Amino acid sequence: MYTGLRLDSFKHLCNTGTIEIMPAPNMVTLSLDQHADALLRSCVKVGETVALGQIIARPDISFSACLHSSVSGTVQTINANHIVISNNHKDTLDASLTPKSNWQTWSKTELIAHLAEGGIAGLGGAAYSTSAKLSAGQQQHIDTLIINGMECEPYITCDDHLLREQAAYILNGVQILLHACGASRAYVAIEDDKPLAIDAVRNALAQLNDQRISIQVFPTTYPHGDEGQLIGLLLSKEVPRGQLPSAIGVIVQNVATAFACAKWIYEGRPLISRVVTVTGHGIHECKNVEVRIGSACKDVIAYCGGYRGEISTLIMGGIMMGTALSSDEMPITKASNCLIAANHLDLAPNYIEQPCIRCGECAHACPVDLLPQQLLMNLRNQNTAAVEELGLRDCILCGCCDTVCPSHIALASRFRVAKLQLLG
Repeated sequence: MYTGLRLDSFKHLCNTGTIEIMPAPNMVTLSLDQHADALLRSCVKVGETVALGQIIARPDISFSACLHSSVSGTVQTINANHIVISNNHKDTLDASLTPKSNWQTWSKTELIAHLAEGGIAGLGGAAYSTSAKLSAGQQQHIDTLIINGMECEPYITCDDHLLREQAAYILNGVQILLHACGASRAYVAIEDDKPLAIDAVRNALAQLNDQRISIQVFPTTYPHGDEGQLIGLLLSKEVPRGQLPSAIGVIVQNVATAFACAKWIYEGRPLISRVVTVTGHGIHECKNVEVRIGSACKDVIAYCGGYRGEISTLIMGGIMMGTALSSDEMPITKASNCLIAANHLDLAPNYIEQPCIRCGECAHACPVDLLPQQLLMNLRNQNTAAVEELGLRDCILCGCCDTVCPSHIALASRFRVAKLQLLG
């Protein structure tokens, strides 16, 4: 079995304290490209007054998630990419939002549709609509639900802190997801570098006494938090190439997604905020912060004391799989689990790439058994058919190949671009 990499975690930078709630900013910019499975269409107009939690955009695809206003205020701008809303700081709640105490009497289809109305999406980074994933699972028999609390990537601690502070509520969300997918069992998977989270979940499980749900603890290894890797680790099963986990009777959801389900069902609060890890050696105060969706990164940085000295780059997501931002004006989305204000202490030295020496370390490190050096050679030769045959679609862009390459070849970044350009 693939053993993964042991990386410097840098989680100590943001591993103490409790989750803080950041005040809503004066303006939010809500992306219409919010979910991995569907673009959204605005259902409000410029100048319209909107309430907190009001649906402002809907998908054209059934069972994809809606988008809600994360503030009450006035719609300022609408374009193909964003809806901008000025905050009146009244937090006037949309009157249609109510808790649903009778959800256990609903059919799976009814519950899945309601989760779509609540805007629930995967909060581990992909932001694939939870309802769409559950709906796809209705075509197969689902026997296992996996709640992913591994959080294996360096720096990120938002799920760890959410498990510590909201374990009982997360398990309520697990029960909702069990009902929605029809699985008979659920595993909460956590790495062993999260002892406080593990204790919190075990205590909450003892109180809940739901025999369908159990906890599984694994060694801390990257990238075992990847969906496919976790399924193999937990169930010794492999997702067939080109298919979803539901094809083998499994659905995977993030712990923050389970928490969002509970908030929506029990409080009538749609997905209008999320916990973001704000960290890196270039930030004054590393924190886990609950942030309204649509807040500008610069506002989040300011809440955390601002930049400390010069930073090399601002990264959204993890240090391995995240994206360098061109500007801190970019808004927080449902996928934004982490902001890293990185300086020279966070980033590897800027090595000059050397020719490939065909050592095979990249292939040995690849968690999905690809041949990165062969992929690179065929990309350089623009041999799209060979790239497809070699399995570029299966690349999870984890960066393990980059990490072990003695020639310092930036493989993952090339594969990311190629997946977008060649495979769509």
